[in-house]
Amino acid sequence: MKKIFILLLILLAFVSICPADTIGYLFRIRFESTSDWATLEFPDATTPVVPDPVVLDIDVVADSSEDGANIGVFYITRSDTAPVIVDYDCFLSAIPETGLVFNSQKGDWGNVHITFSNLNSEMPHCPNMEFENNGSIPDDPTNQRTFVVPHDFLTEDGPIVLPTDPWTTDRLILAFYYPWYGSPSGPTGYWRHWEPENHYASTHEPLLGYYDSYSPEVVSQHISWAKESGIDGFICSWWGPGTFEDGALDVIFSVADTSDFLISFYIETCGIDAFPESERLHQFIHHFNYLLANYRLHPAMFRIDGVPTLFLYNRPLSLMPLESWALLRDSLDYDAYIIADLLSLLVLDVFDGYHTYNPCSTPAAELAAKYNSASLAARYQHKLFAATILPGYCDTIIRDPGLTVDREDGAFYSSRFEIAAASEPNFILITSWNEWHEGTEIEPSVEYSYQYLDSTRSFHDRWDIPTSIEQKAPEMPTSPEIHIYPNPFNSSCIITIGDRCMRPATAEIYNLQGRLVAKGLPQTDPYKIVWIPDEKLCSGVYFIRVQTKNGRTTTKKVVYLK
Repeated sequence: MKKIFILLLILLAFVSICPADTIGYLFRIRFESTSDWATLEFPDATTPVVPDPVVLDIDVVADSSEDGANIGVFYITRSDTAPVIVDYDCFLSAIPETGLVFNSQKGDWGNVHITFSNLNSEMPHCPNMEFENNGSIPDDPTNQRTFVVPHDFLTEDGPIVLPTDPWTTDRLILAFYYPWYGSPSGPTGYWRHWEPENHYASTHEPLLGYYDSYSPEVVSQHISWAKESGIDGFICSWWGPGTFEDGALDVIFSVADTSDFLISFYIETCGIDAFPESERLHQFIHHFNYLLANYRLHPAMFRIDGVPTLFLYNRPLSLMPLESWALLRDSLDYDAYIIADLLSLLVLDVFDGYHTYNPCSTPAAELAAKYNSASLAARYQHKLFAATILPGYCDTIIRDPGLTVDREDGAFYSSRFEIAAASEPNFILITSWNEWHEGTEIEPSVEYSYQYLDSTRSFHDRWDIPTSIEQKAPEMPTSPEIHIYPNPFNSSCIITIGDRCMRPATAEIYNLQGRLVAKGLPQTDPYKIVWIPDEKLCSGVYFIRVQTKNGRTTTKKVVYLK
């Protein structure tokens, strides 16, 4: 019974420390092409047993094309045949026994060279595997050739715990907020965005009536409702210096400051698309510096690690190439984190994180896979990921024919929350608090009353688990504090017991199956235990269980790279 208990303890510790999506096999695909277009696809990835490889990072090694290649996940397109080389770091939780099948497709021009490298160990024991797709195939415009990467090649030195570097933040819920409404009875003095002749351009009717965004009473009610429902802050739609939305910020920040509520910006910036491409970078720099100069020090400004944090909508993002956005980051007068509206790994090369604004049309299973992959890649690269949820969508009041995604009496909203929370994001974003034109609002309405605020409160209570648990100081620690160095290691590691009252101690080593593989380890002094693995042991994940003289235990994982 004691052995069974120990095994269960180890397995429980393993599950809590290592989520299932971080245990598997790491490899790199180098994709070299001189064709005008080339793609890779994994036909077995249609079943849950053989998922699509999760791409964790994309590195453009070389791009000699005249106008710059269009590069994405496993595709390269351009207008010439100059060499382009792209590296993809990939991860799979399981490899088929028959190997990983992939198809290479390309244009009639040029050639494709594909190299697989095993990254399960810093010193891989197996050489790279290379594949060629050259020339053309008669009567096949895709020139498809099928290849198989052997199971043993990809699993050599694995499985491993994926080496991630998560950016730890508080778990926050933020909602997109639209301060663009005006009414004749409010401070604005005229209708703005509400259109009385067209059902006020509003899919539903606000419980507050057709209000004015410049009204302190309206903003105060919004923030009060939001806080009661577990929302930590608003991301305010912002269209440039001197715009109507810009004019609403003083009221919003003033109310937020007295309400312990956070405010960020959604950079939408009107008018910049009218400028020549050569002038857009200067305009964007001016816009960002304007916001940061005026609000970066405000107590209500949303910050991460003390740095003001802004969100960038996809429309302005698309107005400049990523190289120009990188120049903007280097040219700002103030430090800022920027989270961009595009779940692309190339975006993470330039920005501090990513999100998507409107995933309403993405089926649930596809959205779950997309969010899980995006989150894992962000953790791998020490970047931020925010998962967006929404209650539904209906823009037929302002667009013809428009699009409708039914709210399903709240079921759609709940299902999107479950998907978002399961992906382990840094933040959950809500589209939206009050985008009444597109029917995504959760603000109380005549049709739904407080239904969606109540749901949001429930989401908050289930998701808002503290990232660190407050520790009280007991008279005696309940378990020994231990440190393992180095970890991972390849010859020996040292286990240091941190609590003097817990020494001396003994250590036992278990493998993933819970089998004891080493015990009676030598101690260099009362503080340290040394583990030198038997030469017969394979590389992999092991668990070190330390027991002190008073019977208290701690189990920690260690990665052995032979």
